[in-house]
Amino acid sequence: HKANAAQLLGHAVGANAITNVGTTCTGTTTNPHGMSVGSLLYVLGTTATTNPPNGAWIVATTPTANTFTFTVTLAPTGTIVNGANNTTI
Repeated sequence: HKANAAQLLGHAVGANAITNVGTTCTGTTTNPHGMSVGSLLYVLGTTATTNPPNGAWIVATTPTANTFTFTVTLAPTGTIVNGANNTTI
């Protein structure tokens, strides 16, 4: 059984838990994420019309215990969907 890093950390997110405005993406977790500015983040298994935000990123802000932002290189278009409808961070 292979688990991604987020499953090991316990960061549960829903199907539309990552949104964006331009290149700034916001992630929302079910439970407190415990991340801080500068934390490394890996997004896996999302889809979008173009430029899904999969890959390694750095946490830019942590507005709440359950939200964080990160900046991607290319702005995703369309709705960002977690393909597995499961944990992606």
